[in-house]
Amino acid sequence: MDKVSKLNFRAFNLDAMFSLKGVKMDWDLLHASLKFWVREDHVFRFNLDEICPTIEDFLAILGADSSLPTVIPTLQNSYTSSMGKLFNPPTTIILRIEDIVWSGFADMRISTLIPQLLDGKSLVPIVIVETMNGLDAMYRGETDIFRRSPLLLQVWLMDRLALIVPPTMTVYEPKHYLMRNLVRQDLVSMEDYLVDMCRRSCNHIRWSCPWWKNGMPILRACGRDHVSLFGLGHTSFYRGD
Repeated sequence: MDKVSKLNFRAFNLDAMFSLKGVKMDWDLLHASLKFWVREDHVFRFNLDEICPTIEDFLAILGADSSLPTVIPTLQNSYTSSMGKLFNPPTTIILRIEDIVWSGFADMRISTLIPQLLDGKSLVPIVIVETMNGLDAMYRGETDIFRRSPLLLQVWLMDRLALIVPPTMTVYEPKHYLMRNLVRQDLVSMEDYLVDMCRRSCNHIRWSCPWWKNGMPILRACGRDHVSLFGLGHTSFYRGD
């Protein structure tokens, strides 16, 4: 990627994705975790215990600025005009976002977000919504491919399920993730993960990751029992207790 595009990614709070791109995907872990995904509540349920990814978690994993406003997607009949307004380097940027954040799945709807990203707004809430919508699609049997950001989902699961050792450095950054070792070397197949997850209790879940320094997550909107979020095609939500 050219120097200008790298600077733009840094401005978008997405430059940490370059550090995480070195993470080897563990598809067995992801496919096993799907068996515990509860679509109605948008949580992973292990026996009586539930965990759910939050905006604060994904922001912390990316080391992104939590004070930035969120991009708001715009629905259109055609996205050709939106793409036509994007010239290099933004055109290069959109292709790199699809490759790095969306894991190679092109979606022209993201073109409506580029002007907002250039204005300093955050893409992270969209990433988590689209990742959860992708889990829903797999749960319904509409696809057998993890969409949007399985990479961030995997990083999140590894920490929450205590499958990776806590960091030892005082100031933790996304680039340090690759320096951490696995806790369990014996989990080498989907079946291994399924057995492990079926046996999990509250004592085997990492409820707090202090190195993220993300504070308490917002788990409910005012007057509601959940947090609603805008996606590229439709809204989504998550809730927690």
